Amino acid sequence: MTAQPTHVPGTPTLGVPAQRGLGIAILVVTGLITAQAIVLGVAVATGNPYVHTAGTNFPFDSSAGVGLLGVLAWLLVAQWMATAARAAAADGYYVKHRPWVAWWGWVIPIWNLWAPYRYMKDATQGFPLRYVGLWWAAWLFGTLTLAYSGESTTIDGVVTQTQTLASAPFNALALTVSWLLFARIVWTVSQGAQGASVSGAPTTTPLPWLP
Repeated sequence: MTAQPTHVPGTPTLGVPAQRGLGIAILVVTGLITAQAIVLGVAVATGNPYVHTAGTNFPFDSSAGVGLLGVLAWLLVAQWMATAARAAAADGYYVKHRPWVAWWGWVIPIWNLWAPYRYMKDATQGFPLRYVGLWWAAWLFGTLTLAYSGESTTIDGVVTQTQTLASAPFNALALTVSWLLFARIVWTVSQGAQGASVSGAPTTTPLPWLP
């Protein structure tokens, strides 16, 4: 049986290609998605529920562009996670999952309830990040409340979907918490990678609005 590689705990990954630019792109795209959830939550809480009807344009449609942003976020995050995990493996950490899991773990039904979290644990080894589980729990709660707490009606064969007061604020709060934690994860690993690739000594600059 092959022994698992060992590494000094708490030592940031060395030698990974710089990912600061990719990390910033990820935070911008996921931040826009989170902002849309916040706008929707505020609109519903103030008595202006968002209603989307197939084939009809409404003055307020907070879901506009969400699909495209979601695909873009998936492409960026998957690439970032796969690169970080390969670097961790090269630095001597035991990485359980193969790089393709970083991509398809997000989209395969049922498996996507835990695969991204497990892969993120692999990808962030060596960095002092103790809240990966909290990030994933908040993200999962936020997406589930968005997907399953709305109301649907059919009028003359047209399906109308409405986000209600019971779902939108909780969705916005959960996704905001998730994004703040995710931003810290991405920034910490990307900054460490940047310092390692340039000088061989990781340097991490904390985000000013996160502890």
